[in-house]
Amino acid sequence: MGYKGVDTKLELHVNEGAMTNTLSEREEGHNNDLSINVAIAAAITSYARIKMNVLRDRIVYTDTDSAVVHGELDPSMVSPTDLGKFKHEFRIKNAVFKAPKTYVIET
Repeated sequence: MGYKGVDTKLELHVNEGAMTNTLSEREEGHNNDLSINVAIAAAITSYARIKMNVLRDRIVYTDTDSAVVHGELDPSMVSPTDLGKFKHEFRIKNAVFKAPKTYVIET
């Protein structure tokens, strides 16, 4: 029995060479299954870290889905629509970064 009467179990499955986590919660007759492919999530995260590592000397601030960098990026790294490339959001005039998710930006 899980939290507040919810029966929760976490299973790890290996099917056809791919690992999948299945989180099942059953409460009052409801069966909500959430399947996650761990291998794909790990590959995407690794690829993102490699891409960000190129900018390591220029990064001022980074969060889950964004980065603030000094200077311009190489045009081959930027596209408003291509997956795997950076999207230029705006230019910053002034900014103060106090802590994770605590900042003020003037554009």
